[in-house]
Amino acid sequence: MARRNRGYYRHHRARVIKRKCKIVKRRFHNGFGKDEPGRFHKGKIHCGCFLCRPHKYLGILNKTNLVKRQSMEEEIKEHHGEK
Repeated sequence: MARRNRGYYRHHRARVIKRKCKIVKRRFHNGFGKDEPGRFHKGKIHCGCFLCRPHKYLGILNKTNLVKRQSMEEEIKEHHGEK
Protein backbone atom coordinates (compact mmCIF):
# COMPACT_ATOMS: atom_id res chain seq x y z
CA MET A 1 0.00 0.00 0.00
CA ALA A 2 1.29 3.42 -0.91
CA ARG A 3 2.34 5.72 1.87
CA ARG A 4 0.42 8.94 1.66
CA ASN A 5 1.47 11.94 3.65
CA ARG A 6 0.12 15.46 4.02
CA GLY A 7 1.92 16.61 0.89
CA TYR A 8 0.13 14.00 -1.21
CA TYR A 9 -3.29 15.08 0.01
CA ARG A 10 -2.47 18.77 -0.31
CA HIS A 11 -1.34 18.24 -3.90
CA HIS A 12 -4.55 16.48 -4.92
CA ARG A 13 -6.75 18.97 -3.05
CA ALA A 14 -5.02 21.82 -4.89
CA ARG A 15 -5.41 19.98 -8.21
CA VAL A 16 -9.15 19.47 -7.69
CA ILE A 17 -9.67 23.09 -6.64
CA LYS A 18 -7.71 24.37 -9.64
CA ARG A 19 -9.73 22.22 -12.06
CA LYS A 20 -13.07 23.32 -10.65
CA CYS A 21 -12.02 26.98 -10.58
CA LYS A 22 -11.26 26.73 -14.31
CA ILE A 23 -14.69 25.24 -14.97
CA VAL A 24 -16.39 28.01 -13.01
CA LYS A 25 -14.36 30.67 -14.76
CA ARG A 26 -15.38 29.34 -18.19
CA ARG A 27 -19.01 28.75 -17.26
CA PHE A 28 -20.26 31.43 -14.91
CA HIS A 29 -18.19 34.57 -15.68
CA ASN A 30 -19.53 36.33 -12.58
CA GLY A 31 -16.84 35.49 -10.05
CA PHE A 32 -18.87 32.70 -8.43
CA GLY A 33 -16.63 31.25 -5.69
CA LYS A 34 -13.71 33.49 -6.56
CA ASP A 35 -13.32 34.73 -3.00
CA GLU A 36 -13.36 31.20 -1.49
CA PRO A 37 -11.61 28.71 -3.80
CA GLY A 38 -11.42 26.09 -1.02
CA ARG A 39 -15.18 25.58 -1.26
CA PHE A 40 -14.60 23.66 -4.50
CA HIS A 41 -12.66 20.86 -2.81
CA LYS A 42 -15.76 18.85 -2.02
CA GLY A 43 -18.99 18.49 -3.87
CA LYS A 44 -20.26 19.47 -7.25
CA ILE A 45 -20.15 22.77 -9.03
CA HIS A 46 -23.55 24.15 -9.75
CA CYS A 47 -25.29 27.45 -9.72
CA GLY A 48 -28.77 28.27 -8.50
CA CYS A 49 -29.33 31.35 -10.65
CA PHE A 50 -32.35 31.93 -12.86
CA LEU A 51 -30.52 31.08 -16.09
CA CYS A 52 -29.13 27.77 -14.81
CA ARG A 53 -32.29 26.57 -13.04
CA PRO A 54 -35.39 28.15 -14.59
CA HIS A 55 -37.62 25.29 -13.41
CA LYS A 56 -36.88 26.32 -9.84
CA TYR A 57 -38.14 29.86 -10.38
CA LEU A 58 -40.85 29.39 -13.00
CA GLY A 59 -42.35 26.17 -11.69
CA ILE A 60 -41.90 24.33 -14.99
CA LEU A 61 -40.71 20.74 -15.22
CA ASN A 62 -37.27 19.89 -16.52
CA LYS A 63 -36.92 17.16 -19.13
CA THR A 64 -36.30 14.32 -16.67
CA ASN A 65 -39.33 15.11 -14.55
CA LEU A 66 -41.48 15.71 -17.63
CA VAL A 67 -40.66 12.23 -18.97
CA LYS A 68 -41.37 10.67 -15.56
CA ARG A 69 -44.70 12.46 -15.35
CA GLN A 70 -45.73 11.36 -18.85
CA SER A 71 -44.87 7.73 -18.09
CA MET A 72 -46.85 7.87 -14.84
CA GLU A 73 -49.87 9.31 -16.66
CA GLU A 74 -49.66 6.50 -19.24
CA GLU A 75 -49.53 3.88 -16.48
CA ILE A 76 -52.57 5.40 -14.80
CA LYS A 77 -54.50 5.34 -18.09
CA GLU A 78 -53.54 1.70 -18.69
CA HIS A 79 -54.53 0.79 -15.15
CA HIS A 80 -57.99 2.34 -15.54
CA GLY A 81 -58.50 0.74 -18.95
CA GLU A 82 -58.33 3.97 -20.94
CA LYS A 83 -56.25 4.55 -23.98
